[in-house]
Amino acid sequence: MRDLKLKKDKQAGFTIIEVIISIFIFSVLVVAIGGIFAQALKLERKTFAAQKIQENALRVFEIMAREIRISQVAPLDNGCYTSITMNSPFAAPEWDPVTFSLSSGGGITRQEGLAASAELVTSTDVVFN
Repeated sequence: MRDLKLKKDKQAGFTIIEVIISIFIFSVLVVAIGGIFAQALKLERKTFAAQKIQENALRVFEIMAREIRISQVAPLDNGCYTSITMNSPFAAPEWDPVTFSLSSGGGITRQEGLAASAELVTSTDVVFN
């Protein structure tokens, strides 16, 4: 009858080594997932910046294309290739010159007439070089 007695196992829980190993594996997983998440956020920011640049450039090109389609482009006499001047029927006095140019701040400006001040066509967030 003595042989039928149930032997109690002395181990009632996890050993300290098992706990340390499981904590180590968990921390490695958390660090790896955190790194992946940080890279995803960085990629998202770059994607939004590229989208903003693309939308802004598309807007500027549409404005310039509309003006160029219906205007007469003035010949370049000064050798300056950072601007384009055309005579537009939409300008205030009809067929007044309209100039698109690259400003010193990196934006594209539109100037209607010779004496008028140039207005910025691009967003201040985007800089063209």
